[in-house]
This record gives sequence, C-alpha cells and structure tokens, in this order.
Amino acid sequence: MKTTRISIAGCTLALLAFALGCGASSKFEPVTGELVFPDGTPVSGLEGGQVTFRQQSIGKEEVPVSASGSIDAQGKFSLATEQLNDGAPIGTYDILIKVPEPSGDVPLPPVIHAKYGKFETAGISQEVKEGTNHFKITVEPAR
Repeated sequence: MKTTRISIAGCTLALLAFALGCGASSKFEPVTGELVFPDGTPVSGLEGGQVTFRQQSIGKEEVPVSASGSIDAQGKFSLATEQLNDGAPIGTYDILIKVPEPSGDVPLPPVIHAKYGKFETAGISQEVKEGTNHFKITVEPAR
C-alpha cells in the first residue's frame, strides 16, 4: 500500500512537471505592429499582404517558430502562431513582408522595395519580449 501511494505521488509529480514544462515552451506574447515609410506615414496599398516573423537561432532539437499576420489598409498587423492573434513566443525574429497577390490579370503597382520579400534580403529583425509587443517597422518605398 505504501509503495502504491509513493508511485501515484511520483507519477502525479512527473505529470505536473511535464505539463508545466510543455506550457512554458508554447507560451505566446501578443505582437502587433505597423509598417511605415521613413517619413512616418503609414504604408497603404498592402492590404491582404502578410508580415512573417521567423525565429532566429534556437537549440539543435527545436524547430524554429514562424508567426504571421495579415496587413490591413493602414499597414497594421497582428501576429498568429497557432491561432488568430495569439502572438509569438519570446525570441528574436527575422521579418519578411509579402505583398498581396493580384486578384485579376492586372498586376498591382509596387508599394515597397522588393528586398522585403525574402528573409535573406529584408534586413529586418525584432525581439519579442514578455508582455505586449508593438513594432513600428520602417520600410523603403518601391523604386
């Protein structure tokens, strides 16, 4: 009987530790932002495009996290990792901006520099910290 109580208590503690450990690694922090030109005006014309954050270096066994959000008419976005507007885990991220796809045969006029469409050339990074995060991301207009 004594062995059974110890086993149950041990299993309960192990499950609790596992649950707390798993919960900590999947915690998301709220992340919102806005795209602006160097003069501070909001970027318009990217409605339906997407901002994507890709986590920088992490441990060997971990898979890098990506979070993304749709851009609205005023250049604002809110990130989601697993569900709408849940944010992103704490960490440092590289950022890319995907312009919206044309809805017809007529191509959309370029709004921002094409370099922002790839992580390798965008040159933007931000750190998500504990608590609410709001980023004002300055981008160059299209050339």
